[in-house]
Amino acid sequence: MAHEGAPVGGTPVRLGVVGPAHGIRGDVVVHPDADLVDLVEPGRVCWRAHGEALEIAEVRQHKQRTLVRFVGIEDRTAAEALRGTVLELDPAEVEPDEDTLWVEGLVGAAVVDDAGTAVGAVQRVDDGPGHDWLVVAADDREAMVPLVDELVDVDMEAGRITVHALPGLLDDDWM
Repeated sequence: MAHEGAPVGGTPVRLGVVGPAHGIRGDVVVHPDADLVDLVEPGRVCWRAHGEALEIAEVRQHKQRTLVRFVGIEDRTAAEALRGTVLELDPAEVEPDEDTLWVEGLVGAAVVDDAGTAVGAVQRVDDGPGHDWLVVAADDREAMVPLVDELVDVDMEAGRITVHALPGLLDDDWM
């Protein structure tokens, strides 16, 4: 059921993903996106893709995992039904600092090498266990570039990403 007050403008900010149920009282494991772990807090309203609101009632850490109880989720069955749910935030509620990079804003950005030569455009951003990956496409080619400070510079205002390509990172015919 769509909830009145669901975010209507801007690209929702992904907070994380609901994992398995924990215990019998409705707790779930939440895998927050690394930069947003501090936003997993009681009282925070998250949104499911179809517009349903989930309010965080309680948060605690257990064995290096974030456990969350949502308002209205009171048993294991209800908690298991949330597994795999992507939690989103209204972008108006998230105040980025100057070092924050929203991966959602990278899709479509132009990718160039150190000399300024066009490489392609960001097709999508894939999650990885240690860092995210830029999937860069040009014509019928695709390359995966690690989204790490040592290899890329992101200029959000210009909509451009500079790749400091190491040998083997991009095929020879890309450069």
